[in-house]
Amino acid sequence: MAKKKARFQSLLLKPKDGANLFTALSAESAGIANYVEKEDWRRELDVEVRREGHEYFNPGGTSNAGEAFPGNTDDITLIHMARRPNGQVAIIVGTETTLYRYKKLDDITYVHSSYTSNNYFSTSQPNWITIGSGFTTKANGAKRWKAVNLNGYTVLNNGYDLPVSYRLEDQITQPIYELREAGISTVGCIASYNGILMLGDVTEIDALDKWKSSSTPYGTVTEPASRNHARLIWSQINDPRRFSASNKGSIEWSSRVITLDTEAKSYEQGDQITIIGAGIEGGNLTSRITLVHGNLIYIEDEASVTVTSALISQTDETNSIIGFEDIEDDGSGIINMAPLQNTLAIYKDTSIFIAEYTGVVTAPFKFRLIKVPDSKTLYYKNTLIAVKESVHIYAGRDNFYAFDLSTRGPKELIPGQGVKDLFYGAVDITNTDDVFTADNVLTNEVWFIMPNKTICLDYIKNTVSTTGGFTAAATVKKPPSDKQNWFLMGTTNGVVLRYGLTNETQSTWSGKKAIYYRMEANPYSATQNLYQSKLKSGLGNFGDAYNEKDIRGYVVQLASQQDNNAALNIKLYGYENPYSDPNVLTGSSAYQITNPKGQNLVPVYFRQHLFQDEIMATGTTNVKLAGRIFDIGKVNSSSEIRTPAIT
Repeated sequence: MAKKKARFQSLLLKPKDGANLFTALSAESAGIANYVEKEDWRRELDVEVRREGHEYFNPGGTSNAGEAFPGNTDDITLIHMARRPNGQVAIIVGTETTLYRYKKLDDITYVHSSYTSNNYFSTSQPNWITIGSGFTTKANGAKRWKAVNLNGYTVLNNGYDLPVSYRLEDQITQPIYELREAGISTVGCIASYNGILMLGDVTEIDALDKWKSSSTPYGTVTEPASRNHARLIWSQINDPRRFSASNKGSIEWSSRVITLDTEAKSYEQGDQITIIGAGIEGGNLTSRITLVHGNLIYIEDEASVTVTSALISQTDETNSIIGFEDIEDDGSGIINMAPLQNTLAIYKDTSIFIAEYTGVVTAPFKFRLIKVPDSKTLYYKNTLIAVKESVHIYAGRDNFYAFDLSTRGPKELIPGQGVKDLFYGAVDITNTDDVFTADNVLTNEVWFIMPNKTICLDYIKNTVSTTGGFTAAATVKKPPSDKQNWFLMGTTNGVVLRYGLTNETQSTWSGKKAIYYRMEANPYSATQNLYQSKLKSGLGNFGDAYNEKDIRGYVVQLASQQDNNAALNIKLYGYENPYSDPNVLTGSSAYQITNPKGQNLVPVYFRQHLFQDEIMATGTTNVKLAGRIFDIGKVNSSSEIRTPAIT
């Protein structure tokens, strides 16, 4: 006699059986194997892991309170890791108007001596120093800070003020004076490529001679200027301060003094210069600067050389490649650019140009054009990010895209409408400057960040989740030259937060441990806030769109033994059809598992056409979800229950 099939079957749904994120509007098509909400969970191996929390960035402190910048409550708009050629690093944080640098308490090896002697570090806030101030606000035209590293220099640009450079051994940032002396008013975007500072979308002063007579020639330009959206200019190799600026001056050779027409802002002690037209024969003289004071430059003695008049020009040790290129294939402007493998990818409205360094002085770059449909080009300029230096990821007009040199053009990163709705339904299209990306290397995720929401894209597992919004974020190294990674986030009130997962111990900042609480966005409070991690599936008919099904059990399958401080709140929903109001299986309140370590079964009995489940994790410890088991059977049919289709 044939064996009778069991009326009920236990169906296991693992994260790998779907677990893509769709919007609530597509719950039916998503199916119960996928999610319509995935907030503060992330994929790790083949399980869903509760996302870690965050705390104040306070490695040198002794309490839970954060280290706010004294007197500052402005939005954090920049977090960047500066780097020296010898591997030493430091963390730079910026608001609209001010730039700060973090100094670890025991790190004195590369800090200017005047810092400690002049009390740059206060007793109450010992870890931050101000390295630049007085920059233009966003309300007055400035954009989000962009920073790049080049040969020990960090170059910072806000799209309005003159770009500035900073070295870890310097006390403050310095404007790149030679840009202004070469006639540049503002710069739209910057990149570091092959030891060269690349600048795109520049504005040039129309009357340079009139500018030189200004009382503040290196401040905000008030003279007429013309924007050249398609112009690309570049610096000398390994020195982002040098842009072939030259200055007229007279020389008093008896005291080895060059007197310039303007203040000697572009020159520093030790710089090599060329004096063009020096000597009786009108030849050139190469010398080094021994002292700079006002508009006077003192140089090394050059015996047997007679100097009459001259034009002073900066030089480097090798042949200079300073120059520019107008990228004018379609009349559109340069939006942003970033290194890609051994090239520089330059993004425009309707194209991508690939620049490759040649090393030839007269033509240092060759350019290759890739035509791109309008919908696939970079739109949110601050979302352009390089992942593992081989792939660019960014947000276009209607989707996320990936681009690398092996493809003929950008490709949709996430097919389908669900994730696009999450981002493009929330983003403010009129204010693209507040949308940006950060690479969280601790979780292998690119974060697409908005003020109130973040889309977290796992580029290894190709999964998506959401978390809260921030104003700045970046992965940095633990200073001064440690291999430990931190992921830092900025807030709207001047507080820097640290993601609650590192490859070091949380309590001592020296080993690996995760935290599951969040600090208040208040630098003077030590309050730890609990938070909820939410997973909500799509609608499931378990292979039968027409008959009612019975559910008599629901099991949360966990990947490991969990601490009793974790709690799971479970809701199960039943629907007559996709458009009906749900019936909550367990009544008005969720079924709560207060001890996931020893309990994971929800014993229920319910009959409906469609089902949906929701898991909410709370408490102060981790939860790893390996799957959900539905004990389910059919009604009004003798056919076998089928594994749900995965969409």
